[in-house]
Amino acid sequence: MSKTCKRCGVTYGDVEGNFYTHPSTADKYRAICKKCWKEQTNENNRKRSKYVAYNRDYLKELRIKAGLTVEKAAKEYNMGFNHYNYLEYKGKFIKKEELKRILKYHGVTNND
Repeated sequence: MSKTCKRCGVTYGDVEGNFYTHPSTADKYRAICKKCWKEQTNENNRKRSKYVAYNRDYLKELRIKAGLTVEKAAKEYNMGFNHYNYLEYKGKFIKKEELKRILKYHGVTNND
């Protein structure tokens, strides 16, 4: 038995290995292949996440250009000192709202 993925259009001969099962469909398999399903899931998770990856060096560069110390920057961005210090030196992810607030302070337009 072969099946065609509705998302990418590829026809697979091995249905069991390339499609997830689903009890309510006629053939008991989902309409899109595993690869497309994983891509779609990852895309949806990125959209729903309240966190976003950012470049720490860029954040530090903006702060230095503005002539702010870490303490002053934390105050200006309305964040706790320890939280901002962590973001600039160790963190990899930041809340989308926090990043927008920082970029807005520096007059940088964000395309998100």
